[in-house]
Amino acid sequence: MPAPRDWAPAQGNAAELAEKYGLSVSGARPPLGEYVRQLWGRRHFIAAFSSAKLTAQYTQAKLGQVWQVATPLLNALVYFFIFGVLMNTRRGMNTETYVPFLVTGVFVFTF
Repeated sequence: MPAPRDWAPAQGNAAELAEKYGLSVSGARPPLGEYVRQLWGRRHFIAAFSSAKLTAQYTQAKLGQVWQVATPLLNALVYFFIFGVLMNTRRGMNTETYVPFLVTGVFVFTF
């Protein structure tokens, strides 16, 4: 069994010790340029992580990832029925203009 080492506590204040050992403040924000460089360096991880999270989130659903597109389309259908047919609030737009306008708005709002 090796002999125990004598551990002497480090001498100096916290700032000196941090500088000596190359430590920085936890959670400190880097300057904008450094942040953008770090973000660019991690872009592959960000894309893979978001894709994996999305896949994991919708794996158990019966419709799976299709549900992500089906939900806004169903919402647009309901909004068309309520505002376009029942209330007739298309503001002078014909159906060929109103439907893409409505679907685009619902998708942008949803995502």
